[in-house]
Amino acid sequence: MRTRAVALVVALFALALVGAGYVAARVIIGRYKLELFFRLDPTSAKRFVARNAELAPATGPRIVLFGDSRVEMWAPDPPARGAELVNRGLAGETTAQALLRLERDVIALEPDLAIVQYGINDLRAIGVYPERAQEITRACREQLFEIVDRLLAREIRVLVLTVFPTRDPSITSLPTWSSQIVPSIRAVNRALLERPPRPGLTVVDADALLSAGQTPWIRDELAADDVHLNQRGYEALNRALAPQITAALAERRAR
Repeated sequence: MRTRAVALVVALFALALVGAGYVAARVIIGRYKLELFFRLDPTSAKRFVARNAELAPATGPRIVLFGDSRVEMWAPDPPARGAELVNRGLAGETTAQALLRLERDVIALEPDLAIVQYGINDLRAIGVYPERAQEITRACREQLFEIVDRLLAREIRVLVLTVFPTRDPSITSLPTWSSQIVPSIRAVNRALLERPPRPGLTVVDADALLSAGQTPWIRDELAADDVHLNQRGYEALNRALAPQITAALAERRAR
């Protein structure tokens, strides 16, 4: 009897190892496929080139939303105030990738206003490369500045949002989380807010709007997961942005 029990335990243990190995292999393959996807098409040309070509010439004000998954998932849409709204958000994208497609997916569309939200994918990399925290933070800040500067140079008004706060990391996020991420988010946001004013530029403090009091975390009722907003979160954001969008479009028309 004891021999059979031992054999059963060994068999179950072996089965568990096989199952764990299968799951691990699927995760590794999935990550490798994602990495190859960005290598083969780093600016998602297959996704946006055709869409851009299908856009008719603007007959009124045009707003382009430009950002990562936090922009791609934006719903309901921000109040466009009679303007055409074009979403060019791309999940998983960093500021370095954004610069590669800025001309094609924003400037070439000749918008009156660009709403920009980037940074979290850059700064989350600190969880994997904590020794590069200062380098990653500096690159994120400088690349955000370059995005804004290139848009302004083409006489496109810019409404840039500071990096959204995250939620207190869940257990599944802990292996790739670092205590340096929140200070890095705040450092980039501070740099955006303290930059000297420029004509055509509005900086919106999304962190103050979405965070929970004195804590660095997004309010639970506004969060869909560790980094994304739910519908209530976007509705709160839309209410705050409505007067900013109206003012930006009015100033554009007055020029």
